[in-house]
Amino acid sequence: EALTWLFDFATVNRTRLYGLRTRTDSYFVGDELASSGVPEGLELEILDAFRDQLPPELFTEPFTLPDYSDRGAQRANQRKAFELFREAGWVSRDGKLVNEETGAQLSIEYLGSSPTDEIIAGQFVEDMRRLGIDASIRIVDQAQMINRMQNFDFDMITTVLAQSLSPGNEQRDFWSSTAADQPDSRNFSGIQDPVVDALVDKVIFAKDREELVAATHALDRVLLWGYYYIPQWYTPEVWLAWWDKFGMPDEQPEYIGADIESWWVIPEKEAALASEGGAQ
Repeated sequence: EALTWLFDFATVNRTRLYGLRTRTDSYFVGDELASSGVPEGLELEILDAFRDQLPPELFTEPFTLPDYSDRGAQRANQRKAFELFREAGWVSRDGKLVNEETGAQLSIEYLGSSPTDEIIAGQFVEDMRRLGIDASIRIVDQAQMINRMQNFDFDMITTVLAQSLSPGNEQRDFWSSTAADQPDSRNFSGIQDPVVDALVDKVIFAKDREELVAATHALDRVLLWGYYYIPQWYTPEVWLAWWDKFGMPDEQPEYIGADIESWWVIPEKEAALASEGGAQ
């Protein structure tokens, strides 16, 4: 949670991403499966069974991420991060964030495999250092990156947790306690939480769409309040470039934006392009 308060998405988006990205605020972002507001109805019934194992705020407050859009918010957000670190036993000594008992400085290595990773993590690493964390970026080749991810041999990475509109058995690979110790699973945070395990089963064994949506909302909400990941960003549009020679159905899939395998060539348009040199 403290690291989440340190992540300044607004500045990264403005200075490095041309203002084109939108903050990710759900593990099932962009569709009906994303949780919002406070739990109600069937979702609340599902979560009530685990009330004593969940943060009380989960039932009374919408989950929100730190807002850096006001440049004056940076200091307040960093102060909040520092307070959370202090609650967890980390204190500032000589400009370093150290363990109160051992005196060891908090050290975090961001692992990446391309120059793009430096763009993604550069600002964040600077903000961590400003708070006294020994933060660094290490770029390795793709083979090393794959091997280290498969064996969970990293402090911090950026990854994509792609979901579908019909979540099911694959949710165990993302979040279950069993997957946490299973090499090459997608449980990169090592989540081992009986509530998450139970909610994953409710998603898998949902009897109808209404129950599936409610169970997914509940799972999403518990994961968000668990602060297992630092949500980054996504592109709200699908960017495509194509020759003006194709026909396509008026209705395209909402979630992926375009089904290019449903397109067809219009011979007249193709011939016109060829005569203009457009098909070279």
